[in-house]
Amino acid sequence: MCMRVFITLRVNKLVTALKTIYKSIWELGEIGGKRGLEELRIVKAICPYCSVGCSIDFYVDSDKIIWLAGSKDSYINQGALCPKGVASYQLIKNNLRFLRPMMRTGPKPPVEEILRAKSWDDLLAVIKKYPPNWRPITWDEALEYIADRLSKILAEWRRRTGAPVHKDGYFYVGRENPVQILGSSV
Repeated sequence: MCMRVFITLRVNKLVTALKTIYKSIWELGEIGGKRGLEELRIVKAICPYCSVGCSIDFYVDSDKIIWLAGSKDSYINQGALCPKGVASYQLIKNNLRFLRPMMRTGPKPPVEEILRAKSWDDLLAVIKKYPPNWRPITWDEALEYIADRLSKILAEWRRRTGAPVHKDGYFYVGRENPVQILGSSV
């Protein structure tokens, strides 16, 4: 057997082995086994993480999600999912997921202390000095708190900038793009 044939056979064998390892690790995932998927009900959804709009097939047995995969019939993602799409299962089932609104009761670290941290260890020391404590609250309490904080922030902003306050019930400036007035994370 010549060296070229020998190397070709070895490379083909390696590629086949890597394909099976890849499939067993990534297709099985953390969600659960994938035996008998053809008997399960498929619920189609759109991935919520970005604006691409990849289609996801959730394989469901009564109420329980058994498996998810990219929709093969989607012309957008053609069966492929990015790591965020694969992890979208954790939006539903995750031990760290909050199931109700939580209010922070522990003290927040002063911004000056956070900015003074020169290394990761310094930042961790600041975080350990001010551990967050949380208590569950109702949705009404959460929305009331958010509305109160937002009105205080807007009142302070208006006071500092001299922005007009409309009293006629119609907000002319920014009525089409209120995010520009309120501010956003972008």
